[in-house]
Amino acid sequence: SGQPGGGEDLSGVNLQISFPGANPRATIQPLGQLDTRVNYLRKSENRSASTWNSVVYSGLYPGIDLVIEPAASGSELFSWRLVAQPTADLSRVRLRLEGADSVQVTPEQILADTPLGLVTLPRIDVNGLNTTSNPTQVVPAVQGHFDIAAPLRRANLPQKAAYQAAGSLAYST
Repeated sequence: SGQPGGGEDLSGVNLQISFPGANPRATIQPLGQLDTRVNYLRKSENRSASTWNSVVYSGLYPGIDLVIEPAASGSELFSWRLVAQPTADLSRVRLRLEGADSVQVTPEQILADTPLGLVTLPRIDVNGLNTTSNPTQVVPAVQGHFDIAAPLRRANLPQKAAYQAAGSLAYST
């Protein structure tokens, strides 16, 4: 498509990911500080920020945390998984994509068609998920805004500490 409306070539697309109904006060915990620092300008002031290997959104939904980390396989850019308490209600989890022309969900991926082409996201991993009780549904709410119910896939992750709390670490903005 390359030239929507005004005939300009596109160089980027704004695809926003959010979780409708999630706790707006979920805490962000960075994990695994890296040696790399990122510099940027803000109001003519040079700032420097730490970079991290992973990040945890604690309390995204009641009893449910979201962990975002590097992908284990080369076919995905990142992986994300839910760490849920046994009593947590996974049916509350929703994923919203804004900025796509259309969205399709396969058993392994979420495919967002954008003016620059297809953007592929992994579905969210959950250990021991019973997928028959949570069928995935894509609901177009308004143009370019899609809500995905049960964007989850069953994972067989090793039984280990899900992540270490990082309450003493500071998050850079």
